[in-house]
Amino acid sequence: MTGHTAAVLAVSLTAGREVYADVPGPLGLPGGYRVRIGDGRVALDLPPGLSCQEAVAWQVRMADHDSVTVLPSGDVCFGARAHQALMAHLPVVGHVQPAKGIAGLTDRLFGLREALRAQSPRLMASQRR
Repeated sequence: MTGHTAAVLAVSLTAGREVYADVPGPLGLPGGYRVRIGDGRVALDLPPGLSCQEAVAWQVRMADHDSVTVLPSGDVCFGARAHQALMAHLPVVGHVQPAKGIAGLTDRLFGLREALRAQSPRLMASQRR
């Protein structure tokens, strides 16, 4: 789905058409936003009455709710719940992960995902108790 969406976006842009799309991190902002791309510019396409500051604040609250935040430095900060859950399986993962180590962290997280998927649901339930 994402590949198809990116291809449609690319075709529209190369044809010089104005495009409205939902994109992650436009203009360096945290989270994803609806944007208008045209005339060689990217602009937020927020609902009427919603300021950029309000939209960013909402995105930050949602990231906090997800318990994972990307800091202005680019480092990844795991909230208490996410860090506690990770510590049960990957005790080497710290509360803050440097941006330069994201590739290694991604590999470890994918490995953990595959290991957890391979477990039986009963085993996983008994581990939570």
